[in-house]
Formats: sequence, structure tokens, C-alpha cells
Amino acid sequence: MSYVIRTKEFHQEQIDRCNANHRRRHAQQLDVMDCGLSSWGDDSMRSFHNNAIAMLEMGEELGIDGPAAERWFLIDNSGDEPRTMDANIIDGQYGPVWILGDDEAEKFGRKFVPEGEKSRIQKQLNMKEEQRLSPCLRVMKSVCAGMGMPVSFYPMFGASNGAGN
Repeated sequence: MSYVIRTKEFHQEQIDRCNANHRRRHAQQLDVMDCGLSSWGDDSMRSFHNNAIAMLEMGEELGIDGPAAERWFLIDNSGDEPRTMDANIIDGQYGPVWILGDDEAEKFGRKFVPEGEKSRIQKQLNMKEEQRLSPCLRVMKSVCAGMGMPVSFYPMFGASNGAGN
């Protein structure tokens, strides 16, 4: 499922609403059997809204009008200045790998580079992985194993800058 990121004010209002629901249920001394699902839903949504506010604040740090989040990039250190490469992480046959864009693949003579700081190939080609703040879409995806389980929220990135995912 995906959730839209709006404004900090909107998300703070939603957090306040979740907190008010929690206080109301506590004041009425509702049994867990009466409100367990509602409490779980409010906790999950509070987590989403807190994440959304944090991402909007990271966007402000970058000087953009929108959310941002940490994301992995593959860096080429072979020139005078380190350069962000056109590469994305995919699930390969033997685990996660970087797939290079066509120009990068031509330059380095290979399309795939193993992921991870211990990668012998990355060291030979003078590459490294680095996490940086990057603009992201105004949508977060969620993953949950089942009702009552913790819900995880993840930022979504567009392919517009061609950098690692």
C-alpha cells in the first residue's frame, strides 16, 4: 500500500488526532479486545506521519519543496573529482548488484558490479558506495506481515536522476 506525503502541518494534525483517539480510549478504559485493532491502526498511522514530517524536514535541508530521504549511490573515484554514477541496485542471481547505465557500462567494460563495501570489483574499478540525502517522491510504500504486526514505511524514488536505489 502507498501513502501520500502532504505538508508538515497536515501530518502533525493527523498525529494529534491519533493521540486524541488513544487518550479517549484510555479515558473510557476500553479493553484491548474492544480497541486493539484501532490502537494498532493509530500507532501505524502515527509512525507514517512522523516519517513523513522527518522526510519533509530532510527536503528543507536540501533546499527543496518536498520530501527527501537517504539513498545509496555508486561513486566513481577514478577521476579528479568523485562522481555519482548512473547505477541502480537490483536483485541479481547471487544477491544485490549494481546495474550500470549504458555509458557507465561502456566506460568500465561491465554492466554489473557487486554490491557491498567488500566488493573486489568496486575496489579494482575505484568505486565506492555512499549514502546521501536525495529528493524522493511524495509517496511512501508500506509493508506489514499481518494485522497487529509492525508496519514499515519506505520512501519511493523516481528514476529521474538515474542514481542508486
